[in-house]
Amino acid sequence: VHSTGCGEYTSPSELAALLRRQQIQVAAALVWGEGYASDSAFFTGRDHPLSTADFILHYDLEISHFVAAKGGHLMLLGLDSIAFSPDVFHAPQSGVPIVEWAQRQPRAIVGVAHGQFWPYDGSFPVPPGGCCTPFEGVVHAARGRLDFLSMEVPLTAGPGVFRLRKAMQNAGLRVAIAGGSDFSCISEAFDAFTLRTDVLVDGPLTYESWLAAIKAGRTAAAMGVGNHLNLRVEGQRLGEEVP
Repeated sequence: VHSTGCGEYTSPSELAALLRRQQIQVAAALVWGEGYASDSAFFTGRDHPLSTADFILHYDLEISHFVAAKGGHLMLLGLDSIAFSPDVFHAPQSGVPIVEWAQRQPRAIVGVAHGQFWPYDGSFPVPPGGCCTPFEGVVHAARGRLDFLSMEVPLTAGPGVFRLRKAMQNAGLRVAIAGGSDFSCISEAFDAFTLRTDVLVDGPLTYESWLAAIKAGRTAAAMGVGNHLNLRVEGQRLGEEVP
């Protein structure tokens, strides 16, 4: 999952070229607050015309630089609309009604970004620089409305994401793991250390089948091209449950 932004305008053609060079098959370019005026024009609810048989570029939404982002940055994929409010910059005051709005759209899945900002030592999370800690993630998960938790740095650099996800899993909350670049806020270039989401897809690769596989938990966070995780435990695969 990749996002565009941090004040640097990236055209779809520039973004597609970057991603294709890194052999990324599915790219979710996320419209967010700082680039909302320009990037929202690229959102159609369908694959971007630059998509091909072996590469999918699809614009969706990150709740960042909106007032609703105070509790964390939601990543909303598979949307038919990104107009979550008549005044997106000032309402609502949290991500809770936005998640409910998103899940009324048939394909949509809900994630939360920046899991690496959760403290590993068990202390109360404090937003670095006042931004991005996924406070609301547990709320959405407990309400059965969170499909995935994303991290944008390797596990060794942000081990708190493991503590957060393990706590969710141990509480019976099924939340998939995802990796992303947060381009260009964190990752200024795509390289071997750029996190990506490795997804086990049933049937042909489409944006819809990719979303369905994430929702089913058939994911791993991986670095570099060709790194995959696939295993069975008592015949059950990733995302399934062993009693």
